[in-house]
Amino acid sequence: MTIVRIFIVQSSQSEFLQASLPAVPASAYTEEQRAVFAQPANRLAQPQMDNQVIRNRVQEELMISIYNFMLFLHVSGDIGLFIGIGIQLLTLIALRQARHTHQVRSLTSLIGMSQSLSIAGALLTIATGLYMALTSWGLLTGWIAISLGSLFAFVPLLVRGIIEPRMRVILSMAADAQDGPIPAALAMRIFDPALKAGVQTLAAVVLGIVFLMTTKPPLVGSIAVMLLALALGLASGLLFRRDERQKPVEP
Repeated sequence: MTIVRIFIVQSSQSEFLQASLPAVPASAYTEEQRAVFAQPANRLAQPQMDNQVIRNRVQEELMISIYNFMLFLHVSGDIGLFIGIGIQLLTLIALRQARHTHQVRSLTSLIGMSQSLSIAGALLTIATGLYMALTSWGLLTGWIAISLGSLFAFVPLLVRGIIEPRMRVILSMAADAQDGPIPAALAMRIFDPALKAGVQTLAAVVLGIVFLMTTKPPLVGSIAVMLLALALGLASGLLFRRDERQKPVEP
């Protein structure tokens, strides 16, 4: 009898259970016992479950890799946008230090480069930000809604409405002006307080958006941050309003 039982154990666990257990109704066993009896059937489905777990894990790792790559592009777009704004600020400072028209004309290439870099950085930031928001966070998340809203509302208004039109006028007037001291009309355009306030406000708004991206505050805090950034940018333009009356000193 012992030899028979050993043979049954080695051949099949299910047959062993059927041969060794008395013939009693299933209700006589506890749930734990019935779970043990059902283990052979569970083992048959285990390979399929393992394959599904592996597929899910591969998909999760792929999504994480895509997200990290989009995050890299997003940060790169922010850096490009900041570089473009920084070039615009430095160009504006250099224009206000210029004394002759040829000096103004030498800065025109920087203006065009800064505008192209800012536009490319802004588009890359918006595209990758939308992807990450739609796939991981949701557009209704407080800091995401305020960041995207600020990008779509303030950046086009400042760039298309204030900065670019005035820069184009400066480029056109500098190209048509004769060599020599900067004409009064061109100097007035260079020292336009709205131009400087626009560039500084754009820098403050983008800095506020980066702050929201890194700290991820709630909705009320996000609104407060962007209002503060907008106020600081506008105030910086008003503080230097006296530059409007300055003119280049002729030799």
